[in-house]
Amino acid sequence: MSHNHTHSHGHGHEQQHAGLAHTHDHHHGPAGDWDPSTVQWYIERYGDWPSPRLLAGALDIEPGQTVVDVGCGTGSLLSLLRKQHAGVRLVGVDGSGEMIRAAREQTADASLEFHAADAAALPLEDACADQVVLLNALHHFPQPAAAMAEAMRILKPGGTVWVGTDEDVYDMAGWSNGRVRDELSGVGFRRVRQTSRHDGDVVLNVLSGVRRA
Repeated sequence: MSHNHTHSHGHGHEQQHAGLAHTHDHHHGPAGDWDPSTVQWYIERYGDWPSPRLLAGALDIEPGQTVVDVGCGTGSLLSLLRKQHAGVRLVGVDGSGEMIRAAREQTADASLEFHAADAAALPLEDACADQVVLLNALHHFPQPAAAMAEAMRILKPGGTVWVGTDEDVYDMAGWSNGRVRDELSGVGFRRVRQTSRHDGDVVLNVLSGVRRA
């Protein structure tokens, strides 16, 4: 994410490297544990995971909008969105400074904004975002409700939050669509909707909610 999570935009089965427990792409581990070698391992192992593409396909982004990726990891989703949407402000936030460094290096795109910050204290102004995305991230936050409240704060009235979670992440973390729905509803998101997207054996659960106008 400093968040205590692994970096998402991806995966589920926990892997071990240099003593770290990792889930996949957009998953985050304790921010202090990421160093250049573990980040590189992560990039090599999970760089092509399909979840960012699956979530990108679910989003309805319009020109001129601002999209914030909370728990952006190495920036894979934002890089993909930039290729699809030229006239959009794209912002990534992660609790690991090393991940943010890698995101800037991996994306090599000055039009993408990155910030090292906690999901419960986003360095963004009120009502600045049209859409907020969390990909394989919410279940890693020590205070999911605080992260949801921050998403609510930075969204414009009528803006949408998207929570994408791989099915195997649910299995590993003990979460469910119902738990995500409760987190969204608990902070006041309305019109909560649920769908799923597939790529081979990868199933991405996507829940969305709207900030009241």
